[in-house]
Amino acid sequence: MMSISVNKVANLTDNNSTFTRGQSYFYQGHVKQVELVELEGGTEIRGVVEGHGSDYESYLEIDDDQIKDYGCECLAYEQYQGACKHIIALGLYYLYEIQERQLHFEKQVEKMSQTALDYYEDQVIKEQDLEIGEHPTIKVYPKLIENAHGEFLLGLSLGATRAYVVKDLYEFTINMVQGNNVSYGKNLEFIHDMSLFEESSRPIVQFVMDKTLEYNEVLKQAGLYRGFTKSERKTIPLGAKALDEFFDLVKWTVIDFDGYTFSHYFSKTYTKLECIDANPIFSITLGQSKKYYELKTSLECFVPFSCPNNKYLLIEDKLYRLSKEFGRDVFPLLVYMYEGSIRTEHKRLLFKEEAMKRFLLSSLDKLKRHLPFVVEQDISEKLKVEHVQLKMYFDMDEGGKIVGEVICYYGDLHFNPYKRLIPTERETINQLVRDVPKESRLNSILRNYDFRNANGKLYLEEDENIYGFLNKGLMELLEIGEVNVTDKLKQVKIVKNAVGAIGLRIENNMLHVALREVQMPLDEMHDILSAYKAKSRYYRLRDGSFIDIEGSSIQDMANIVEGLGLSGRDLEGGEAILPKYRALYLDQLLKQSETIEVERDKYFKQIIRDVKNIEDADYEVPKTIKATLRSYQKRGYRWLKTMAAYGFGGILADDMGLGKTLQMITLIDSEYENVGDKLSLVVCPTSLSLNWQNEIKRFAPRLKTLIVAGSMEERKALLEESSNYDILITSYELLKRDIEYYQGLMFRYCIADEAQYIKNANTLSAKSLKIIKSEVRFALTGTPIENSLAELWSIFDFIMPGYLFNYTEFKNRFELPIIKGEDEKAIWRLKKMVAPFILRRLKKDVLKELPDKTETVIYNFMEEMQRKLYVAHLAKAKEEMEIAVEEKGMQRSHIKLLSLLTRLRQLCCHPGLYLENYEAGCGKLEQCMEIVRDSIAAGHRILLFSQFTSMLDILSKTLKKEEIEHYMLTGSTKAEERMRLVDSFNHSNVPVFLISLKAGGTGLNLTGADVVIHYDPWWNLSSQNQATDRAYRIGQKNNVQVFQLITKDSIEEKIKELQDKKLSLTEGVLQEGETLITKMTDEELKSLFEL
Repeated sequence: MMSISVNKVANLTDNNSTFTRGQSYFYQGHVKQVELVELEGGTEIRGVVEGHGSDYESYLEIDDDQIKDYGCECLAYEQYQGACKHIIALGLYYLYEIQERQLHFEKQVEKMSQTALDYYEDQVIKEQDLEIGEHPTIKVYPKLIENAHGEFLLGLSLGATRAYVVKDLYEFTINMVQGNNVSYGKNLEFIHDMSLFEESSRPIVQFVMDKTLEYNEVLKQAGLYRGFTKSERKTIPLGAKALDEFFDLVKWTVIDFDGYTFSHYFSKTYTKLECIDANPIFSITLGQSKKYYELKTSLECFVPFSCPNNKYLLIEDKLYRLSKEFGRDVFPLLVYMYEGSIRTEHKRLLFKEEAMKRFLLSSLDKLKRHLPFVVEQDISEKLKVEHVQLKMYFDMDEGGKIVGEVICYYGDLHFNPYKRLIPTERETINQLVRDVPKESRLNSILRNYDFRNANGKLYLEEDENIYGFLNKGLMELLEIGEVNVTDKLKQVKIVKNAVGAIGLRIENNMLHVALREVQMPLDEMHDILSAYKAKSRYYRLRDGSFIDIEGSSIQDMANIVEGLGLSGRDLEGGEAILPKYRALYLDQLLKQSETIEVERDKYFKQIIRDVKNIEDADYEVPKTIKATLRSYQKRGYRWLKTMAAYGFGGILADDMGLGKTLQMITLIDSEYENVGDKLSLVVCPTSLSLNWQNEIKRFAPRLKTLIVAGSMEERKALLEESSNYDILITSYELLKRDIEYYQGLMFRYCIADEAQYIKNANTLSAKSLKIIKSEVRFALTGTPIENSLAELWSIFDFIMPGYLFNYTEFKNRFELPIIKGEDEKAIWRLKKMVAPFILRRLKKDVLKELPDKTETVIYNFMEEMQRKLYVAHLAKAKEEMEIAVEEKGMQRSHIKLLSLLTRLRQLCCHPGLYLENYEAGCGKLEQCMEIVRDSIAAGHRILLFSQFTSMLDILSKTLKKEEIEHYMLTGSTKAEERMRLVDSFNHSNVPVFLISLKAGGTGLNLTGADVVIHYDPWWNLSSQNQATDRAYRIGQKNNVQVFQLITKDSIEEKIKELQDKKLSLTEGVLQEGETLITKMTDEELKSLFEL
């Protein structure tokens, strides 16, 4: 393979900047579709390198480890000497991605091939050995050995015609691992390969190998390995767990056996052992021997032993693995018998009469479940025992406490087991054989609920215990005896379903919510809900009864009450009357309920049905509209009509460029003949007033419009003539000045366009707009949330005041839980509340014919002087930040900190924004101009956005120097000039339009451009998305390329990271990417000052 070095690539150009940019292209993955072509005189590397707006084919030719030729189709290669950045990138790709990987690959191939060769040569030798002569199939014979300590060991024999004992299990394991050929005697020599063993023997061989290696490792760690003789390595110990595993391998087979216990204690010798995975069958006999009663088994000799998961019983030449139940009920008895037989040589248990009776009371039923239980003649009557009959009595005293008493009946004898007895009574009772199991169960239940004994009287005093006892304890006592409850206690109920149903109806344009099938006093509803919030399991009513909070409808009621902004006291009359707009969210809440039935009247059902099925609405687009609405626009119009028909407000939050204005004009025009002389009011940014008037004239020419502008006297005069018009148009700025002149006007519709202008509820613009009187209010915005959820609240406070409660309550219910803790429940509830009143469609979902949009983040490096300045100012800014925070605290230092951050952002854009007479280089400007040149060369037209107008001045100066024609639009550009520049750009060949992000990020149609450059990142992505959509909207014919320029290792990169981190929060509410970047935590804010 031809080989080159990085120096050979670098020597292709004399321009260090070209090499650096080529290096950057390579690292950013711009090199694509690389192929090698073998030529007669060497190798040609061909590839496609992605540029800014275009792709370029490049090539290098290598011969004798030298670069003989190269070329590229870009303009830079044609105009300048040496290689361009695309050729450099291709050369580096060959060097690092092909050449070095090939060399590494060749080394790996050589290593792996040698390893494979060694393996297969060894296999050939082994196979040849196996083919020489006939090899019999080997069978293994495991041997279970019980030593004098009661431990189990495992030995092994193997052979074909006769068995040979394996004298060293460790050596056997090594031979198996290595495949050695070993002789065990004149009749057995074989290569230790698993394939030579019988199939049934292979699992046992593997088990022996595994356990031998484990045991050998244990010995090594303990330092004992060398101390064991070879004879001791004939076996390996089987611990309890290993014995379980071994039994799984040999169950239902016969193995070799050597048992110490049988040979030494029972004089029995067995050499074979049958392994049975079942319970043995034998009997237990109850008899009498002189003054004792005895229990004995029909088994001659047995040994019980336990493992972690199982219990075993060794009976003569059979090993049984017992079931869990047999092991629990019978095994303990056998253990006691076995221990007795070892110590006294008697295979029985002896009891005195009273002990025998107690044993039978506690154990007889359990034993009979598994085995025959034989009672010898003449002793049944003697051992007859009385089972206790329990009678329990419970009442409730005047203080709401439970009082109880228990009587035990043994035949004709009865007594209170908790009462102090006189000596004669005590003597009589002491002669009884007590029913210990049942009396113990009684004690356990009463103790569990914390009954207090006062000489036979039982008292239960705490509400917690009373609730638990009535809920479960009484049922537990019924299982063991007779329970008697007084009428007074019977009246104390545990209510499982406090509210059975809810009735919903619309009456007098209000929503009526009525509680039905109520099983609790409504005047206690507030306290019950408070108990739920406190996470109580129950609530005790004033009449002594209990509400079961955990298992009843209270949880659903709490969700409904909280969701509607009510309190329990609002429902004390059994019905609450609410604004009609609560119907949609209430319906969602009730659908989640599994305990409450819902009864809806026809009007309620109709609202839900109409809002849910907008497509089925009968609202036709007016024939007077001079436009053909797209299907999604028709749906938007029907949605607006439906909202208006029920008096609801709404947010039309379609993506920028989807025609929100047209949909709203269609709504107003549809009511031209029905609303009489009612006006509609459009409030918008100043720059869009003319646009609204032009759009109305274009699409609905019968609607008369009036722009309220000019001097104060002129505006006042215009408002006095408002009755002659259908629509008034004014700006946010003028409305707050003129609000007193709007006080006497009543509008059909009040429309807030670009409603993000009222996102701050404390501004005069927001307050003024909310004073306007109108029947229905709509907000138009592509970004309902830019920075915080408070903005969404402010817009809703305009369209439907009170729907999202007051701001303090909204903040506590939603904003803080979502932002601080990302509370999933709060996100779900807010989403369900706002969803019916927000219609949001994205371009990618509804405009299938819209060209593709490609978004690329491009990182740039600061120039050397720029980097030094940035690091110095960062250190200074961090110091100032720490001083400000220490003196005033984080919250009161925000303005100062944002000022410091702005300074750092300016240094990233161009140090000249902050420092006068800066003449050194700027990495971002150079990168930007490179994109501009490449894009223009490829025939593209560009929108270039920056939030700093002074940066636009620097860009304009640079463009002029390179004789690139361009337009510029900032906040100082007058409205008429804006419209002229936009129209001129769309109908000319001017290649670049410099635009201030705030001044031109909204309301403009610039589909003449197909490249968008965001020179510097703004705090929230929505502003950038709005700016992008000046080009990417209806009318765009070309694919749109969007570049976001980010300075590496700077505050810009940290802003980008924060944007990505916080992107998911708003997606939870609106399901579209809007970030909450300015609502940073203190830690996030401080992190921006780190290098």
